[in-house]
Amino acid sequence: MICRQCSTAAGLWLLVLLGMLLGGCAEHPEGTTYDTVRVITKPTPAYIYLNGKYVGESPIDIDVWFGNKMRRNKVSAIPFYPRQSVQTVLFDAPVLPDRITFYMNQPKFAIDEKPKEEPLKLASIMFPLASAELTESVQKMLVDHADWLKAAKHRTVQVLIEGHCDERGSAILNYQLGLARAEAVMQALVAAGVSPERLVAVSRGKDDPAVQGRGEKVWQHNRRVDFILTKP
Repeated sequence: MICRQCSTAAGLWLLVLLGMLLGGCAEHPEGTTYDTVRVITKPTPAYIYLNGKYVGESPIDIDVWFGNKMRRNKVSAIPFYPRQSVQTVLFDAPVLPDRITFYMNQPKFAIDEKPKEEPLKLASIMFPLASAELTESVQKMLVDHADWLKAAKHRTVQVLIEGHCDERGSAILNYQLGLARAEAVMQALVAAGVSPERLVAVSRGKDDPAVQGRGEKVWQHNRRVDFILTKP
């Protein structure tokens, strides 16, 4: 799986797009209403996530659901190209902006040029069945990851934390579990001294298995958190 993370950043983003396009959009929750927010990225497009769930490619209109109480929402722009920065914005519903504009930094190569291999990498984190609990060995591993991220030469690295599940269970439950895993890892990194502004947690549910097939020997490799690293 480390080899998978070492592939080009552009290839990883294409996997994000192909996998999450299969997830569809959430239905209107009962007892709520919604409003639409326009999301734009300049000068290049990006993948857009709402509260950790992939919603499409910019520019895009996203539907934000809310009820009688204020609800905090997080919109993230995940870049197409190496060395662009992950960006996020927080807002409360039902007080919504009409438009969110992310200004992506210019890629370090021409848009039509083949991206160079991104050497940054962190080993994936594995999880028990139906759990987002961090074992003692995983916690020690995350402390090492945090030390790597806090090193002087890595302090500008931004981290997309992807939570994954095996194929069993519904899409909704696996989305929730994937997000719980990603957020647990993010919280551990923050507790170890990594700035939360450098971290974005998202769920891929069961849409992007690291290993194809069936059975526990396969599934144990798919219950994981991957790290996608970019450096401005």
